[in-house]
Amino acid sequence: MAGYNNKIRGGTVVNKKKLRLASLSFLSITITVLAVAYYVEKQISPIIVIDDIRIDSDSLLVMNSMKHTSSRNGVTEWTLQARSARLLRDHDRALLDEPAVTFFLKDGTAVNARAEKGELDTKNHDIIFSENVVLTYIDTVMKTDQLQYEKKTHIIYSKVPVTIKNPSALIESDMFHLDINQGTAKFDGHVTAVFFNLN
Repeated sequence: MAGYNNKIRGGTVVNKKKLRLASLSFLSITITVLAVAYYVEKQISPIIVIDDIRIDSDSLLVMNSMKHTSSRNGVTEWTLQARSARLLRDHDRALLDEPAVTFFLKDGTAVNARAEKGELDTKNHDIIFSENVVLTYIDTVMKTDQLQYEKKTHIIYSKVPVTIKNPSALIESDMFHLDINQGTAKFDGHVTAVFFNLN
């Protein structure tokens, strides 16, 4: 029968127009519900205002905290933590606030370094510590204004005066050099030492 749009399926007559109408009704109800939900959520959500935005054109990335582990041949050489870090744009450097680094020695002990400021070379993993630098090994504490670590040679050194104190001695030196691999320390320049009587 020409012009007859109904089809018989399993004894039920299905009208295409009714199906289309039901689909459109369902779609419009869904859109209405979503629109109402969006409107209500906008009304009850607080407005977020960001003040005092500063654009730092020198930084590629600014992090609130930073953790890093450096290994060689599967062996962890040192771990670093910093309160914050700025990765510099167009430079292989990260500027660190309150860096703290643990250097692991072959005998299982560790040397800890901390400072107010630091700089990590992100390419070769050298580190510079500055401002109130403290280096600690068991009961020995060294203080200086600047300290450097060289990843390639695994050496810590200072080219500015250092003060080293432990229960048996107080040493002041113009320069300091610590070979982490060998576990040996060397003092250069003018060196004074006071040894305490432990008896």
